[in-house]
Amino acid sequence: MLMKLKSLQISGFKSFADKTTINFEDGITGVVGPNGSGKSNIIEAVRWVMGEQSAKSLRGGKMPDVIFAGSQSRQPLNRAAVTITFDNSDHFLKTDFTEVSVTRKLFRNGDSQYLINQNDCRLKDVLDLFIDTGLGRDSFSVISQGRVEAIFNSKPEDRRVIIEEVAGVLSYKQDKQKAESELSKTNDYLDRVSDLIAELQSQLEPLEEQSSLAQDYVDQKKQFDKLEKTRLVQLIEGLQGQSQSITDKVTAAEKLVDQYQKQKKTLTITVDQLKQQRQVLESKKDNLQTDLLNTTKRYENLAGQQNVGSEKTKYQDQQLSELAETIKANSQKLTDYQAQKVELDQQVAANQQTVEKIKSALAGLSEKEIQKKQTEIQATIDQLQTTYIEKMQQVAQVHNEQVNLKKGYEQDSQQQLHVNADLCKLEDQLDELTAGFKDQEKRVETLKKDAQTAENTLKEALSDYQKLSEQQKQSQDSWLDALRVYQQAKTRLETLSNSDVELRSYYQGVQNVLKNKTQFPGLIGVVSELLEVPDKYTKAIETVLGGQLQQLVTQNDQDARQIIQYLTKQRAGRVTLLPLSRIHAKQVSAKVQHELENLEGVEGIAADLVQTSDKWGLVKQFLLGNVCVATDLKQASKISKQLSTRLKIVTLDGEIINPSGSMTGGVNRHQTAGLLTQKQARSNLAKQVSQMKTQLASREALVQDLKQRLAATETKGSELRQQFNATNDLFKDGQSKLTISKNQITELDRRIVAVKYESQQNGDLQSDFTTQSADLSQQEKQLNADLEKISTDTNSYKQRLTELHEKQDKSQQAIAHYRDQLTDAQVTLTQAKTRLNALEETIEKTQLLVQNSKKRQATIRSEKESTGSKNEAQQKELAESKKAIAELKMQLEDQKASFTKLDQSLTEKEQELQRVQELGSVSSDELQTIKIKQTRLSEQVDHALNDLSEKYQLSLELAKAQSIAVAPDELQRELKLAKKGLAEIGEVNVGVIEEFQRVSERYQFLTTQKDDLMTSQKQLLETINEIDTEAALRFKNTFDQISASFSKVFVKMFGGGKAKLELTDPEHLLTTGMEIKAQPPGKKFQRLSLLSGGERALTAITLLFSILEVNPVPFCILDEVEAAFDDANVARFADYLRNFRHQTQFVVITHRKGTMVECDVLYGVTMQESGVSKMASVSLEDVSRKETSTQ
Repeated sequence: MLMKLKSLQISGFKSFADKTTINFEDGITGVVGPNGSGKSNIIEAVRWVMGEQSAKSLRGGKMPDVIFAGSQSRQPLNRAAVTITFDNSDHFLKTDFTEVSVTRKLFRNGDSQYLINQNDCRLKDVLDLFIDTGLGRDSFSVISQGRVEAIFNSKPEDRRVIIEEVAGVLSYKQDKQKAESELSKTNDYLDRVSDLIAELQSQLEPLEEQSSLAQDYVDQKKQFDKLEKTRLVQLIEGLQGQSQSITDKVTAAEKLVDQYQKQKKTLTITVDQLKQQRQVLESKKDNLQTDLLNTTKRYENLAGQQNVGSEKTKYQDQQLSELAETIKANSQKLTDYQAQKVELDQQVAANQQTVEKIKSALAGLSEKEIQKKQTEIQATIDQLQTTYIEKMQQVAQVHNEQVNLKKGYEQDSQQQLHVNADLCKLEDQLDELTAGFKDQEKRVETLKKDAQTAENTLKEALSDYQKLSEQQKQSQDSWLDALRVYQQAKTRLETLSNSDVELRSYYQGVQNVLKNKTQFPGLIGVVSELLEVPDKYTKAIETVLGGQLQQLVTQNDQDARQIIQYLTKQRAGRVTLLPLSRIHAKQVSAKVQHELENLEGVEGIAADLVQTSDKWGLVKQFLLGNVCVATDLKQASKISKQLSTRLKIVTLDGEIINPSGSMTGGVNRHQTAGLLTQKQARSNLAKQVSQMKTQLASREALVQDLKQRLAATETKGSELRQQFNATNDLFKDGQSKLTISKNQITELDRRIVAVKYESQQNGDLQSDFTTQSADLSQQEKQLNADLEKISTDTNSYKQRLTELHEKQDKSQQAIAHYRDQLTDAQVTLTQAKTRLNALEETIEKTQLLVQNSKKRQATIRSEKESTGSKNEAQQKELAESKKAIAELKMQLEDQKASFTKLDQSLTEKEQELQRVQELGSVSSDELQTIKIKQTRLSEQVDHALNDLSEKYQLSLELAKAQSIAVAPDELQRELKLAKKGLAEIGEVNVGVIEEFQRVSERYQFLTTQKDDLMTSQKQLLETINEIDTEAALRFKNTFDQISASFSKVFVKMFGGGKAKLELTDPEHLLTTGMEIKAQPPGKKFQRLSLLSGGERALTAITLLFSILEVNPVPFCILDEVEAAFDDANVARFADYLRNFRHQTQFVVITHRKGTMVECDVLYGVTMQESGVSKMASVSLEDVSRKETSTQ
């Protein structure tokens, strides 16, 4: 079973606003409905979904008209969609799917979409799906009443399409059209290639000569480049050697700077340590001076005490000596007194009785009491005398202390004078140093600011230098890049502007005329040179004019004939000439102009878009006056249809629609630039070169300016560095002096404090002296007062003792008076007793005196021993103090010496530190200088490397590999010779080598291309012949089959008569027309055009049925094709449908009852809602079965 139409789904297409699905069964499906209900929209939906592109054939003005436009109650829709589904079980359609659905969608904004089995595809895919299947938008599977009329109204030549459609030769025709198009292109290419080959042949000989000279230049240039590369390599290696030496110097300088930095750091630490040691020594020295001062004071105190002790010892020795003599004398006296006592005791014993008697007589007398009082008074006197001696000793001691104190005071006073003098001197020095320090501090602050300012200025200068250096490098690199680009562009421009090169693009004849244009005074020029075309329209104008751009313009036809005669005589080619006296301007009518103004996508008339001199305006109008320029091919097609192809239309992309309707477009794989493009390229390149030259001059001026500014900045930086170094040295020197002054002020402050302390100590000593002197004077005064009092008391007691003696004498006289009787007896006893008493008293006194002397002696000895011990202790302490003083003085001297030595070391270290700082600064400057040299060497190396890179695109390693071993002197000599050789050759266009090679290669290529094209031409001709043979054979076979079938079917359809198909030119099957001749019953045999309207229609239907017999199709849609038939013919038509319904599925849109009766399924189309079509279906077989069952 053949493939069949399964369903049609319509949504938003024309009057079918709602989604409507029509299912098609086997047999005949009828579609009926009143006029205007939308029946024909169904067949149009089928044609539209199968690829119809003509809105006019779908009864619309433009394609969006097929979208539902709305009604009184409904809004317009934005989309129309139709899906047709086929049962492809027998794979009638060349696809693997057993069911194939084709969908087409159109949106009101103009967007469209095609789908096959719900997959996006192209329109071409849809058309290819139905090609050579008998289906499709223009096939006999969809037949409208207009299509039937077209058959009998067509010319015989147009009717052949009917046979071609059935014969399936459309694909052959397409293949032939492609082959013929390819053949046409091949012929065009062959002609062009032949012209190009002829042109290239004329160029090869002069190019070869120029190429040889240029090659010689290139060879010598290569040798020169090799030598130059060797020179650059040697220069770089030499510079790198120097750079290595400089690097070693930098390393050494950095090491030296680092060494000085380390020395500076070490010396700074040493100086700080020495300063700390000096402070320690200074503190120790101050402590030693304090200890010495205290020890000296102690020593002097001990010395004074020692002197007092010595005097006291001497006085004690004197007292002891005197006491010893006193004791000795008293002891002798005592011995004598003892002997006398013994005698007196005997006398007393003998006279005791007498005495007793005398005592008895004298009992009433108080002699003993007087004696007792005398004894007491005498004891008091002795005690006073002892006290007096002690006080005298104390007075002597106080006197000695006063003397010693006075001496110490005088010494302290003298020392205080020296101290005060030293203090004044130190304070004057301090004031002087302080004033100098402040001045120095101000100067240092000023120098610091100056140094800071100089440093900032230097930094700014260095920053400016760095920035300028970078700018200069960038500008120089930019200038070199621009120079290279400029030279390349200039060389390219010179090459393009070269007359020989410029002429190569012209045909041989044009070249020969232009080369000898001086012989033709009437020659104006080539069309391409007379026209000025904006970039936007270059491609369009270049394409539409094509070879006309090489046409020559002359003043008149005489000038033109002169050129033609010259070319003919010289056999120098062919040209087309435009004599201004013969050509006429082409104009677009005002009506067309008006229409163009209202059309979308029109750029304008080409002649109006191109500029030229007023003198040559005729040429412009002649060539381009009837050419319209459109934006693109789509718009061009619309414009062509609107204007009925009265103008040649060219798009901006170079596609052309000719007035005949033919179209030209596409792009060659190896498409060369046209004359206008080349001219535009030269013009643009000339402008670029001019702009580049201006920019290059500006950049070169900028580079020179930056170089000058860089040199000035470098000089300024050097001056600023010297200024900074000088200012910094002054600042450092001032700082050093300031530090020394500060240390001196600190030292003076310390010394002033020490002197003030010493002065204060002296003041304290003087204050103590005054206090002590006053105390000693008070003590001496008190002691003198005590001595005076003791003396007074002693005299008083002596007076009383005298008075007692007188009283005793008076008592004795009284006793004598009262003892007159006993005078004689008692005289002896009294005398004895008196002597004895006196002796005893004397003994007692002597004993007492001896005892007292011994006691005093013991006391003095004890005191002496104490004084001696004290003196010894003091002497020892004095010796120790003296030793301590000596040691302290030695230590102090040692400390002073150490301090002096340390101070000297500190000064030396500070001087050494300053020297190291200066050396470090010098080394840093030297390092900076070396680094600058290193930078310059690096720049020279970079410059040489840049030369290698920019001139030769080589790295140093590659350049070394390409360099030659040659001595520098020999290298310079060879370079000089190479330069001389190049100078002798002079300037050559090295591009001619490439041009010669290019032309040779192009000549070989074109020769090969010509051979290939000739081969292709031959193959295409063979292909076309094969296609023609196959198409003719198919056409003839199909025609014979259809003709035989037509004769049979005609008899059936007309109930008799005869008919046949005839070829108008049987000898030429590919172009012959087809005539239809028929003889209905009762009529004569005649052409179709001579039959009546009904007969013509039935005959045409008969032909269609004949075609279906020969080439059955899966389905056939007939749109009111039987409308003009009478009932008898309708019956025959319906009968035929019934007979063929098993092999072809019919869809019939009809009004005729006879047709409706034969339908298996009827669909009714109604418009219950205004403007909206609806479908209703009924199966007539089911109805028939129901009726039969009812009956």
